Amino acid sequence: MVLGCLFCPFQAIWSRCFPVHSEVRRLLAEEAVGELKLVKTYFGSPQLHIPRSVEKELGGGALLDIGVYCLQFILMVFNGERPESIQAMGVLLDSGMIQHADHAAEVE
Repeated sequence: MVLGCLFCPFQAIWSRCFPVHSEVRRLLAEEAVGELKLVKTYFGSPQLHIPRSVEKELGGGALLDIGVYCLQFILMVFNGERPESIQAMGVLLDSGMIQHADHAAEVE
């Protein structure tokens, strides 16, 4: 149980170790893509069969489960620059849970 608690805060950050994230950081550092002003993210995963993802009483939903992956990516690519705005738009299931969410962040 203690081991699970130690890793809990890093759950969504592990994706920064993916090779594609290293490549994105490299391209941004070399300014190969120009000045970054807007980032839009979408992370999808079939979770309708997972009770905590669709039942309101269990307190899950897509924004809680996978939304943090989008937010950490936005913060990573802006490299410490604070976005002027972050927006999240989602689709609700009949149960009231968020089925999926899109994020957008913008800097001046």
